[in-house]
Amino acid sequence: MYSLPIGGNVEIVIYNVIGQRIRTLVNGHRNSGYYRILWDGRDDRGREIVSGIYYYKLKTEGYKSRKKIVIIR
Repeated sequence: MYSLPIGGNVEIVIYNVIGQRIRTLVNGHRNSGYYRILWDGRDDRGREIVSGIYYYKLKTEGYKSRKKIVIIR
C-alpha cells in the first residue's frame, strides 16, 4: 500500500539481488490518494519467480524508497 499527497508519476519495480529488473508493477501518472498493489510473484513474462531475496523500488517526483522482499515457496 502506498499513498500520494499530490498526483504525479509513480514507478514501482521489482529487482533481484543482482539488480536485474524482474517486474514493473506501476509506471505512470496517479492521482493523489491511497493505492494497494498485489504482486502475483511472476516476472514481466508471466513466469513464476523462484524463492529468494528481491527488492522493490518506489519512485515518485521528489521521493524514492527501496525495500527488501523475501519470497519463500
